[in-house]
This record gives sequence, structure tokens and C-alpha cells, in this order.
Amino acid sequence: MKLLIIGGSTLGLTVAEIAKRTGSFSVEGFIDDSPESLPPISASLFWGKTNNLSASKIKDKKLVIAVGDNKNRRKLCSLINSRGLEYSMATIIDPAAILLGNISIGYGSVIFPGAIIGPGAVLGKYVLANSNAFIGAMSNIGSFTNICPGACIGSSTCIGDGAYVGMRASIIQNLSIAPDVVIGAGASVITNLSETGTFAGTPARQISLR
Repeated sequence: MKLLIIGGSTLGLTVAEIAKRTGSFSVEGFIDDSPESLPPISASLFWGKTNNLSASKIKDKKLVIAVGDNKNRRKLCSLINSRGLEYSMATIIDPAAILLGNISIGYGSVIFPGAIIGPGAVLGKYVLANSNAFIGAMSNIGSFTNICPGACIGSSTCIGDGAYVGMRASIIQNLSIAPDVVIGAGASVITNLSETGTFAGTPARQISLR
């Protein structure tokens, strides 16, 4: 199946390789609004800007958003929906990811190699579960979240929409994290985070309102 990747930066290149590894997709090109700043590899496959997206041009192709910033990913989702293209969104799961048991993964999500997702976990739409991220059993990961490489989320934890869990951050089991929370790299979260903000350190403490 032909795949167009929205976002041609290093994340886009990584998602392209994951898509090829699945054996289900061939990468037709990259969609990006700043083609002049693309790496040479993705620049050579530049397909067009987002204003070129339309049902007539997409036809039998699939789309995936490879943009790490949660707010920008959400804006691109709104654009896609406004063009009636939500049916074209792909869910891409690397064959080296480990999915244990009955798991729900929303469309537009990308599961990277080495990610481990426990039984009964529910992932929303447009989630990025990066390499070696661990998501415990019965956890609920909101839409538009970014779980960075090496992050560890304990079982039965609820992560709100749009949250960002930094590299090697850890969240113990049975916690609730508010929407749009940013958890810094290496942070250890041991209590519920009920308000939006940026949290860092061990144990994690709020360092800014966002």
C-alpha cells in the first residue's frame, strides 16, 4: 500500500523505515510545509505541502503524521479531518514491537521497534510509542500523546490526551496524568499529576505551568 508521510524531518525518516519494515507499505513521499529544511533523503521524495492534500489526490494512498510536537500533530489532524481524509490514516506497528494480549490502538498511531505494550492497554489516536517504551497492562494512553524512547509507564495508569512523557521518564502504576502534561527526561512520577504543567526531577515536581 502506498504511504505518504506528513513530516519529513528525522522522525519522518524513522517512520518511513518502520513502515517499510512492516511489509505492508511502500513510501511514496513526504508532505512538509518547509521543504527547504528537509534532510536530503526526504527532500528527494518531497511530494508537496499540506495545502495539496485532497481526497482526489490521495485516492488509494494512506497517510501518517510523523510530527513529534503534540500540538502540531493535533493541528494536522484537524486539517486532515477538514479535508475528509481521516479514513486514509494508517496505523503503523513495527514488527519488533511487543504487543501482549488484547490491546487497542487508535488510528494514526505509530509503534516503534522495541516498544512493549501490556495486556489490556488502550492507546488513543495519533499516539507515538517510541523505541523501548514500556506501557503497562491495563493502562490508558490518551490521543496525541508522545511516549519517548525508554519511558516506562506502570500498569493501570491513565495518561491524558496530548501528554508528553520524556526519554527514560518513569510513572509508577495506578496513577492519573492530566491532559497536556509534559514530563521531562529521566523524571520519576510517583503521585497523580492533576494539573497541566511541566514536571521534572526525582521525584517529579512542577517546574512551569507548561
